[in-house]
Amino acid sequence: MKWTKAVLSLAVLSLWLLTACTPTAVVQTVVVPGPTQVVTATPSPTPTPGPTTLTICQDGEPETLYLYGGSETAQNVLEAIYDGPIDHLSYGFQPVILEKLPRLEDGDAYFTPVNVQAGDRVVDINGRPVTLEKGVQVFPNHTCMDPANPDCVVTFDGESILEMEQMVVQWQLKEGVTWSDGEPVTAEDSVYSYELACDPETPASDLLNLPWSKELCERTASYAAAGALTVVWTGLPGYVDDLYALNFFTPLPRHLWQGYASDTLVIQPESARQPTGWGPFVLTEW
Repeated sequence: MKWTKAVLSLAVLSLWLLTACTPTAVVQTVVVPGPTQVVTATPSPTPTPGPTTLTICQDGEPETLYLYGGSETAQNVLEAIYDGPIDHLSYGFQPVILEKLPRLEDGDAYFTPVNVQAGDRVVDINGRPVTLEKGVQVFPNHTCMDPANPDCVVTFDGESILEMEQMVVQWQLKEGVTWSDGEPVTAEDSVYSYELACDPETPASDLLNLPWSKELCERTASYAAAGALTVVWTGLPGYVDDLYALNFFTPLPRHLWQGYASDTLVIQPESARQPTGWGPFVLTEW
């Protein structure tokens, strides 16, 4: 047994000496020069230009393309000719040719006090435009409009000067918007549209840009330009409109149509067959 242990000890010692005498291997990385690789960047493909022609196919032919002509089948064509001026997108309204939509919070929509007397046009507590006379009931203040609350309602005595409120709304057209003939779209073009829409000779009862426009006309005290690109709408005293930002009338080219009577625009070729617009498309064939 002692001899066996001695042999094992000698073997272990020999193995240790052999390991100690073996040099440690060193790993070296050798870089061998090769030909230079030239990588050519692949150019991005040039986008294909979009179509410049819009073809509209529908069941029926429009009776007229005059904005206030009352033709429902004209709506798709008018959308291409008149872009906006206010679009309804994503459950909200978006300005197209306007800088922004007016808001009470921004100060471009507000209420102003006004004195009224017998004979003036006002809106009564039922929302109807009426002539102010004895017995007419009105809301003097827009913050209190409950007909069941006696503190909100004033019954006109026929003689007194009564203070009420008027709603005022202001829009600003974007600069650089032009008609297809190159002339600028101005505030006067929107005023011209208002004049046509509210003219009793205009045949349409439901105006395509604002279905309630005839009612709006009856509740409007004034619609005027306050500069080249600024339009101001003022409602009758007592009228509060929740959709006041939409009371902007779609511009129409006064410089081209003002020589025609309003009741003939529904059939005039310039307004009924090839109306001039500011949108991305110009009508070329019908």
